[in-house]
Amino acid sequence: MARLAALAPNWQEDQKKKKVRPGIGSEAAGIGAPAAAMTSVLQFAKQDFFQLPALRRALTLRYLEQKQYLAAEDEAKDAIRLQPSYAPFWSDLAAVFMAKGQKDDAIAALLVAYNWAGNPAAMREAYVQAAQSSDSAAVFGEAVTLVDLNAAKLAQAEAAFPALIIGAKDPATGKKVARPGVASFNKPNWPRASLRYEETGAVRLAFLVDADGIVKRARKLKSSGYSELDNAALLAVASCEFTPAEQDGKPVASWLVMEYVWSLE
Repeated sequence: MARLAALAPNWQEDQKKKKVRPGIGSEAAGIGAPAAAMTSVLQFAKQDFFQLPALRRALTLRYLEQKQYLAAEDEAKDAIRLQPSYAPFWSDLAAVFMAKGQKDDAIAALLVAYNWAGNPAAMREAYVQAAQSSDSAAVFGEAVTLVDLNAAKLAQAEAAFPALIIGAKDPATGKKVARPGVASFNKPNWPRASLRYEETGAVRLAFLVDADGIVKRARKLKSSGYSELDNAALLAVASCEFTPAEQDGKPVASWLVMEYVWSLE
């Protein structure tokens, strides 16, 4: 989580960037070389629509196709800095690492892509299929093994977590449930593409806050309907400061359920 937070964009600096129209010399760019023309078009389009994930991905994949691996890696990492929780950016970065022969980095990027996927089961199945037919079968096969291993470890760890109780009282004991408090709130930043397409909705999240006020686990209880909005809210709220719940005068680990509404009004 800390690594992703460090990649968060500086929105104020982005807004200060002046948009520059391509010069007249660009009219001749790529004549006789369609692939180079496509790269040129994408580069210029990015100046006005750099917030659109599809455009950023297209440019990364075009560089990759042309075996311009350094440019592809830079483009993928720049896209991730703008939107670190968008899973396809991480899978694109994994593809770049595979092309460069950086197996461990590729596997790490695939694991991040899986963790941020709106449909993790579909992502895992895609890895399984790639492990059976891809030129990088070994990379995808190891990624699937680690995905399953991490899931097993998490399931084992969750057995020791306090129960997530939605109501005000524990149905088993009838006692009032201790809840953590929010010491400071970080308002989520709108994902640029979501704002452009006026995507809205409410996401319901649950956070396990330990006795020191540190978030140890996060769960998505209800989606807004858009994984990018869900992930943006999760990142922001998880970085808030919390005060631990108290039971019998002592701080204890407990779950806090929060809902964030993305509304244009």
